[in-house]
Amino acid sequence: MPKGKIDKGETPEQAALREVNEETGISGMTISKSLPQTYHIYYLKEKPILKITHWYEMFYNGNGTLIPQTEEDIIEARWLTHDKIHKIKPLIYSSINELINSYFNYQV
Repeated sequence: MPKGKIDKGETPEQAALREVNEETGISGMTISKSLPQTYHIYYLKEKPILKITHWYEMFYNGNGTLIPQTEEDIIEARWLTHDKIHKIKPLIYSSINELINSYFNYQV
């Protein structure tokens, strides 16, 4: 689930498409709809920063090979089926799990 910072002059939608391209190596996606935002805190120079993450359902009708962005410490990129997502949910941050729960309408 690629995410990142919005560059100056970008809309959240443009940033989402760029981040998916950068983190997976695929392009040509289109946004189908907006999903709920999530929030988390990270620290920058020992100062807490609240980050709002915009999420989107995207459509991809290609056959490009997923290539993880290793310079960002992404070691694997792969497509997951509904069942596989359900199996890894215990490993996912709670705020993202809430997003997944609302999208797929299920709980772990």
